[in-house]
Amino acid sequence: MVLDLNQDGLALQAPEPLPPVQQVPLRFVLPGTDHMVEGTGEIVWADDGGRAGVLFSRLTSASRRFLKQWFSKRGAKTKTVVRSARNEKVRRATTGSH
Repeated sequence: MVLDLNQDGLALQAPEPLPPVQQVPLRFVLPGTDHMVEGTGEIVWADDGGRAGVLFSRLTSASRRFLKQWFSKRGAKTKTVVRSARNEKVRRATTGSH
């Protein structure tokens, strides 16, 4: 589950601690829209409780556009919980701030 989201990355809560990987696939729907954000991210921090921070390393151009529009409508500092669009544990990555 995404705990926090900004234009550069996200914080997430995974059901268990993340394995020591750096790049993770990302896929989630922006709240209040049907826009899918897709790409890859780099895990920049993680704790033993399953929380982690992910920096967007590569997003589709449409995903970047959707994020920019979404934040401009809501204000860049708004915190929103976002649920992952993937049924699997998104390799246990869907992020927020620490």
